[in-house]
Amino acid sequence: FALDINDHGVIVGAADSRSWGHMRPFVFADGAMLALPTPGDASGVAFAINDAGTVVGKYERQNGEHAVMWRRAQDADGWIAIDLHPTRGVNSGARAVNEFGDVVGWAQNGPHGSDANLYRACVWRAAAKEGANVVVDLGTLPGMRTSTALALNAHVEVVGTTAGEY
Repeated sequence: FALDINDHGVIVGAADSRSWGHMRPFVFADGAMLALPTPGDASGVAFAINDAGTVVGKYERQNGEHAVMWRRAQDADGWIAIDLHPTRGVNSGARAVNEFGDVVGWAQNGPHGSDANLYRACVWRAAAKEGANVVVDLGTLPGMRTSTALALNAHVEVVGTTAGEY
């Protein structure tokens, strides 16, 4: 299934085939579909692509789902995966990327405390992505417990959902 398309006609999504044996993130460009790399050939999905060709999504790990960004390799023949998963929490996912490479999605708070398993909207800023996987928790609306960021613009204005009253 296709989930996003950029202004250059490049499509991203997820597909299954006999050769893969499970759902894989893909890029479709110039009449060809290419599976994006995931650690250990893990299942995953590509949710969004910007006009620069940066793709974001998630892949499955034994310890949960991890937010990921894919970029073209230096030789332009392949893709590299950059794990965006925060250092705390079990699951995360990247849902959208703007033209500057800022990413939004969701991540769990962490393994400790009463809200440890709650998902929160978050943003990965472009300047922070190349190193420490810095993720900023965007919180929730007053009185809500969970949130998910679904889209953002060039000004890093974010929209999404929030739910679950305290």
